[in-house]
Amino acid sequence: MKIERWNGYAPVGLVAVVGMILLTALFVAPAIAQETTTNVETDGSARTISGGFEHIAAEGPPAQDIPPSAAAGTITPIGPFVGDESEGFFKQVIGDPFPTCVEDRVFNDMGDLCSSGGCAHITPSWGFACVIFPHDTPRLYGSCDGFSIYTFDTPVTRFGGYFGSNAPGNPTGVANFYDADNVLIDTVDITIAPNCEWTWSGWEVSGNTVAKVEVVSDVFGGAFIQMDDMELSFSQGGGGGPCEDPAGECAETCPAENACQSDADCGPGSTCTPWDSSLPCISSSCFCDNGDWACTDDCAPQCISDPGVPALSARDALFLTLLLGGCLTLALLLRRRSAAVE
Repeated sequence: MKIERWNGYAPVGLVAVVGMILLTALFVAPAIAQETTTNVETDGSARTISGGFEHIAAEGPPAQDIPPSAAAGTITPIGPFVGDESEGFFKQVIGDPFPTCVEDRVFNDMGDLCSSGGCAHITPSWGFACVIFPHDTPRLYGSCDGFSIYTFDTPVTRFGGYFGSNAPGNPTGVANFYDADNVLIDTVDITIAPNCEWTWSGWEVSGNTVAKVEVVSDVFGGAFIQMDDMELSFSQGGGGGPCEDPAGECAETCPAENACQSDADCGPGSTCTPWDSSLPCISSSCFCDNGDWACTDDCAPQCISDPGVPALSARDALFLTLLLGGCLTLALLLRRRSAAVE
């Protein structure tokens, strides 16, 4: 009779075990998968990050139509120059990898760089149809959703840099130049080489100044034009001197801007963390920064902010509660069975 009473509890035990299996599949499996691959879908775009090189792909509407020119001024292509301010995207501290605007601004805090689709991305490499690496600095920039928008605190007269694309189909691009009244001056073509190669494009405006530049591709809503080693000048012919390194300083190993040797080198809430060897990095890179040589070593240990213990979400709390209840039920059933057998 005692064994029959235990058999009456068998369906309950089976339901508890099956329930725990389903909860594990529902909550634990996605969490494990998220450790290796992250997928984010926003407005028709898909972003995927997986070990090794970073892979980001997007699908979106075609690039917006460009309004006709209305403002005075002439935009003229020019060759490479060293400007009053340079931007190599190596000084920014990356918090959110996909912000709407570059978080630490650009051109030494004298301008902003935003993405119309909310994905202003800085990275040491970027794989899509091909893998593109930085031109001469440790990192590059590109929008992974929508076109890129530069706005300058002080209007400029010259703007340029190196452009490339990892998108399929050898995309083309244009630059839209606006004056301080946000009126379009002109739209000009950007030279983009195929197969993740870099090509210089630069321009000078006469008869006006430029307060905003839009960089728009003909694919994925204007996205996937990567940029590096950007320059600007505030007056015609302005700019710093040429990069010269007579002392050979660039041949010496130099640390990253936030490099460290131990936790004592880091501020409160940060720890000295070795570079993840599964990710690409550029060791002892030498580059031109506003007319002077500079260098960094992105492979060195760096001070990383400690995110602390994450708060328990409502879903996780519910899962833990149900799991604990299932374990207690199973323990009770096992105890009853032991008593019945005796």
